[in-house]
Amino acid sequence: MPGRVAGLIVAAVLPPSVDAALWRTLVVEHPLLAAVLLVAYQGVLALVVIAWRILSDLAKRWQQRVVDSLDRSLTLRFSRFPDRYRAALLGSLRYVEISGLETRGLCTPELEEVYIDVSLVHQTPNAAGRDLLAHLPGRGTGRHALEDFLDRRRPVLLAIVGAPGSGKTTLVRRTARQICLARSHAVPAARRPPHPLQGAGQLPRRWRGPPPAGRRQDRAGLPPRRRGPSTLAHRREEGGPDCRLPLGRSSLPTTRRPATHATDTSSAGRGPPPI
Repeated sequence: MPGRVAGLIVAAVLPPSVDAALWRTLVVEHPLLAAVLLVAYQGVLALVVIAWRILSDLAKRWQQRVVDSLDRSLTLRFSRFPDRYRAALLGSLRYVEISGLETRGLCTPELEEVYIDVSLVHQTPNAAGRDLLAHLPGRGTGRHALEDFLDRRRPVLLAIVGAPGSGKTTLVRRTARQICLARSHAVPAARRPPHPLQGAGQLPRRWRGPPPAGRRQDRAGLPPRRRGPSTLAHRREEGGPDCRLPLGRSSLPTTRRPATHATDTSSAGRGPPPI
């Protein structure tokens, strides 16, 4: 700070003194003009000092932001945490959620082995149908895939409501699994079965006995079920990135279930999956 003050004093006094010594005759003959030039010089010097301080503070702030952004980018680029986290999620999202079903089959099918096709329509929660397979509303403008409502520029809260057992949690779990598979380069996606699973009545015939060789190979390519990281707060304390995952309505506690604008699930098995 003392050095800066001394530099400002030298810059304010030395140049006018040198100019006055070189053009002494002009200063003596036109003192008013010399005074105006001195004031103009001091004003320009003050503006330069103010601008320099502003640019210096701005450069310090942006320097810290650039360093933080570069650090996050390099951490995400060379850290194995995102890959390990996606692998853990793929292991936890391998099977269909059947905890809320009153009638269960002989086995728990995998998400990649179950044909899923849904139609989504914007409507209020009180207008959602109570049937397991509701019909499309008459005022609907067409079918929409779940991806049409996700990853938008403006953040929104999307809630999928419906009757118990209508597949809300399964849809959310499959969507999370597809996102993990799309962003993961280490774990290949399993092949979908050529035909949909028609109903629970075909489960004994389809699942009795050992699976075919091709199906065993597909399952062998999937990661084993394993538990993911303990908590996001714990991972953030260790320097890991912040991650947010969707949850089904039936998977949330009663006090935390969302009650916002919602979409209704309807009609299964109408063509190729929308995702």
